[in-house]
Amino acid sequence: MWRKVLRRKIQPTDYVFVSLSNNSKSKQLSRRSIRAIIDSYLSVTNLKHIPGRTLSAHSLRHTAGTLALRTGSDLRQVQDLLGHADPRTTSIYAHVGDCPKGLTSCREASRPKGYRFA
Repeated sequence: MWRKVLRRKIQPTDYVFVSLSNNSKSKQLSRRSIRAIIDSYLSVTNLKHIPGRTLSAHSLRHTAGTLALRTGSDLRQVQDLLGHADPRTTSIYAHVGDCPKGLTSCREASRPKGYRFA
């Protein structure tokens, strides 16, 4: 069965994370399942609870958004990556302490050309 799946052309509607359980085989993993898998790996590697910080699937998502902005992605690209509807939601990933010198805010640094924040 899996050979047939792997030999066909991948479609944009195909799932990235697929369940292998008996109840929902070959269906999309839920957000809750992905969170549980990440939490279990963080616990096994003793990274879940570090003194002064607790890592989670959400904190890793936040890190991915922040790193994308730091490495030059514009706000719209990160917005698409994270699935946010509003650019103001994505702008929280641009931390004030991480702003390049000479700019009044990180929102200025990360906004698309011609975009005006409300």
